[in-house]
Amino acid sequence: MPSPSITAKRSAGKGRSNPILKLAESARRNELVAIIGTGVSVGLANAKIPTLSWKGLIRDGFQYAQKKGKISADQIATWQPQLDSSDLDEVLGAAEFMARKLDAPEGDLYSRWFESTFKDLRPANKRMEQAIRGLRAADIPLCTLNYDTLLEAVTGLPSVNTAESVKLAEWMRREYPSILHLHGSWDVPISCILGIRDYQTTLGNEVRDLIQRSLGAFRRLLFIGCGDTFADPNFSALIKWLRNNLKTAAPEHFALVTDAEVALRHKDPTWLGFVEPLSYGSDHSDLPNFLLELFPAHAGKSRSKATLTKTGTAVSKHARLLRDYRAFLLKDCGEMTIEGVRADLDTAQRRFDLERLFVPLEVVRCPPEFPLSDPQRDEKLRKWQEKHKEPITFGKLLGRTRHIALLALPGGGKSLLLKRLAVAYADPSRRRASSDALPDLDLLPVLIRCREWRELIHRPIQAILNNLADFTGHAALDGLSEALSPLFREGRTLLLVDGLDEIHDDALRATFVEHLEAFIAENKLTRLVVTSREAGFSLVAPSLSRFCERWRVAPLSSGAINTLCGHWHLLMTGHTPGAREEGRQIAEFLITNESLRRLAENPLLLTMLLVVKHGAGRLPPDRVSLYGRAVEVLLDTWNIKGHEPLNLKEAVPQLAFVAFQLMRAGKQTATERELLELLEQAREGVPQIRRYAKDNPQEFLKRVELRSSLVVEVGRQADGSSTVPFYQFRHLTFQEYLAAVAAVEGHYLGYQQNDTVLTPLQSNITSEEWKEVIPMSAVLARKQAQPLIKTLVALGNDLRKKTEADESHGKIQTSDPSRIPPPVARLVQCLIEEAEAAPDTIAAALKLVVFFAKGCRSTEDWRALARGPYGNELIHQGWLYHSSMTWPNATLIRSTCAALAFLRRQESYWESAEGRAEVKDLLRSGDAEAVWRGLFTWAGLCNGRERPRSNRRGQETLLLADIEETLSHDDPGVLDAALWTWGYIHFLNPGRVKPRPAILDRLLTLWLGAIAQSQPRSAASVALGTKIGLPRRAWTPVLTESQAQAIRQQINNSSSFAKESALRAGSMVAFHAGNVLAEAELVERIVGIAKNDLAGRPERDILHMLKEMGETGRKALKSLQQLSENRTRTGTDA
Repeated sequence: MPSPSITAKRSAGKGRSNPILKLAESARRNELVAIIGTGVSVGLANAKIPTLSWKGLIRDGFQYAQKKGKISADQIATWQPQLDSSDLDEVLGAAEFMARKLDAPEGDLYSRWFESTFKDLRPANKRMEQAIRGLRAADIPLCTLNYDTLLEAVTGLPSVNTAESVKLAEWMRREYPSILHLHGSWDVPISCILGIRDYQTTLGNEVRDLIQRSLGAFRRLLFIGCGDTFADPNFSALIKWLRNNLKTAAPEHFALVTDAEVALRHKDPTWLGFVEPLSYGSDHSDLPNFLLELFPAHAGKSRSKATLTKTGTAVSKHARLLRDYRAFLLKDCGEMTIEGVRADLDTAQRRFDLERLFVPLEVVRCPPEFPLSDPQRDEKLRKWQEKHKEPITFGKLLGRTRHIALLALPGGGKSLLLKRLAVAYADPSRRRASSDALPDLDLLPVLIRCREWRELIHRPIQAILNNLADFTGHAALDGLSEALSPLFREGRTLLLVDGLDEIHDDALRATFVEHLEAFIAENKLTRLVVTSREAGFSLVAPSLSRFCERWRVAPLSSGAINTLCGHWHLLMTGHTPGAREEGRQIAEFLITNESLRRLAENPLLLTMLLVVKHGAGRLPPDRVSLYGRAVEVLLDTWNIKGHEPLNLKEAVPQLAFVAFQLMRAGKQTATERELLELLEQAREGVPQIRRYAKDNPQEFLKRVELRSSLVVEVGRQADGSSTVPFYQFRHLTFQEYLAAVAAVEGHYLGYQQNDTVLTPLQSNITSEEWKEVIPMSAVLARKQAQPLIKTLVALGNDLRKKTEADESHGKIQTSDPSRIPPPVARLVQCLIEEAEAAPDTIAAALKLVVFFAKGCRSTEDWRALARGPYGNELIHQGWLYHSSMTWPNATLIRSTCAALAFLRRQESYWESAEGRAEVKDLLRSGDAEAVWRGLFTWAGLCNGRERPRSNRRGQETLLLADIEETLSHDDPGVLDAALWTWGYIHFLNPGRVKPRPAILDRLLTLWLGAIAQSQPRSAASVALGTKIGLPRRAWTPVLTESQAQAIRQQINNSSSFAKESALRAGSMVAFHAGNVLAEAELVERIVGIAKNDLAGRPERDILHMLKEMGETGRKALKSLQQLSENRTRTGTDA
């Protein structure tokens, strides 16, 4: 029921003169604007923050300047009368003096003063918060004269300043819900109007004048918490203009005051003819209740016409909620800062639209899951990869694909991409701010960050959406899920799920994906992008594949690296020719430096390279050095004049302890209370940390958050009946790096003097969540990494022995070649990162890598490994293992050796005259290992990894004659490599290259010898099988009866692994020899081969064979052609 004051005011006058009715009518007609003054900010803080008042702020500025040695005590005493004066001009003079001493408006101390004063402010008066939300719920535009951002904290709306002309115009048209700061906001110090000079610059500002005159002339203004505002030079100029030009034609404005102030304000000359005082009660504490009764929270706009239906009100509420959510996304995702830049630079102070540092990403398709039991799996996978090798832009993918699962390496840009999507579809005008060519779709983005929803992650998606208001910390969004429901059904939403891998519990991750699938099944038209690191994804990949296409973020191209470097330098030094040239030069250097290029292909690492280069003047040589230097730079962000730097010996151990303990608990976020508890544990349990800690945990955490930008507040979460802030490291990469520092330096609970780097890591050594920590720990430990590397080798050897035992017992190995076992994957990354260990340990590790690489098809950076310091020894281990001819077939050792030999140099090099000359020299060498290396290098080139084979068709045969010379080599390893490479060349060029009969005779001799010696690993059958379909007259081998019998046995009794190649080779020889199989039986064998080929690539040469086999062959050919047509028509592979 309305309070007596509101009731009395309404009943006092039923006509148009009643101010309450005027305000209600203006609000209903969208003609009311609320001007918020310092009184509201003071009220939101329960009157406990003196700096929220204008005079209180100026006094604080004098004290800050004295602390920094800019103003003396005598000067403060001199200015004290002006500070205490009721004359606005005198107070402005004091403010001007203080601001000048702090180097306003662009000085560092000026910025730091504002930040120290306003950054940590939080609303504390729940009733006043509700009152402000009531204004927002009534759809009343809000502008303020305050520098603080408490209104933004309450409403969830972004800020806009008068210098932002586009956003300002949108605010005037009610198209951009936001808080308009007429006097500037603290986070953009140059916008703040504080002293005389600031006011002088505003008085002639045409845009500001236009806005204020438009508001004063055409909107009704309600001033709340504005005492002496109308003596302000800005408003006195506005009042004078209105009096001279509109007189009584302008709307009547109102200002809320206490009962005691009414009579005084009626007589105030600065109010006369412009604004009428309106009492809200006898005490300042009555203001929230008055506003809530006038504009109830959670209610829609005041309605006086009964014809408005309940449905219409709901629609209006939903429209407001959707607008507010768009505004929240723009504020939450739309801006960035450059972290790690010296804070005394203006660039470090500014927030800027993310598009100014965003580069469009390219993506590549993830291969489908071909059954491991499929004998043609490898060939199908190779063909698929060849077809889908070229990346496409994400914008193109989004335009053609409704449901996308996107994988990326740490720092690969997936989270920034989702922010870009959120902004681009929350505000269509921002869509054109980048060259990513996103499709022009009318969609509302809905963002779910998995790390922020850990308390609800086990619940259905709808339950998560129902709690958006609580978890975003913006109660004004209450009811948003109801507004979203029809949009989900109609396909007008873009659901963005960030960080699937950040659900650390495997069962919870699987449950979340099940719920996501169910939600998409109910809302089939909804567009979806879900992102994840590689780690933690494999478990749910099959489930996601049921309703999402799987794609992977491609490494940044040379063009993208150049673009990002250009964006960076333009932000740092402005739009100058010098900035563009500097950006181009650094990009060229990164692109042409092999080790740095690998780092620069990752968006986060490239940005870190640029930050470190800017701060240190040079680039770090490797990833771990880069992380270490970046942490130092971020901790040193505020290390400037007037601010004591964070001591690295104090900060790094404590942060490393926190990072490690969070990793151990499977967490990335923690509340303030949890962080403080961890810091207490660190000081109690680790002497080195206790030794350097200079202040209590609360003060240390605050210093790190305010002065380093390494640990940041990222949101709020429920804690009983209220919400509390929670924190995380700026990027998971920093948490992982610092956890590695903790493991190496002993910054963890339970550390003992005789601990090795292995001690704290052993229980998680193969965990996916620790896959980045393990190799970084090995690198940081340097020569002390031996126990860690040795343990990984031992674990890998156990797996190797099992694989060998299974093969010896006839068990078929069906492991996926796109994944390698965790211990070996850790070893690969350790070797890529150049970890150190004893020579025999390194040799054993490299042998394991060769054993498990399986063609180097996994996501590990095999190129970096092959070209790194361990590359030559790795290939040597490949030679030793392959030439032993004792390897299990499941190792795919030939593919591995070909990949490693080829990856030593760029593909363009091997295709050049210089590269071919190197291979030719190797083939003609008298050293068996060199010949072997030349053969597998050429085989790797034939396979190709960097561009489509169609671009180099026929080049594979350029060295064929030299390769055929090696078919007579007496070393079994070289001979096997020669056979396999020869066969691969002919496989890639079916029907194009006709081998000489003498070569085929040599292949047949080698195969028969392998059969006689029971050597199932011989590649001779593979080589012969590639020539199936050769015209009958092209070769006439002569076989003895015993030889023919041996081939018949190979055709009929082949082992599972060799069945495919033996069947093809035997059928090919039988076709030409004439004394192995009867013609009808041979037709049956060839038809079997052709049917398998129809599931992949039908070979015309096989069909030509049947034409040469009389009536029986022609009938079979007709049947196969009909089968092929049926499969083409139905699209089946069955």
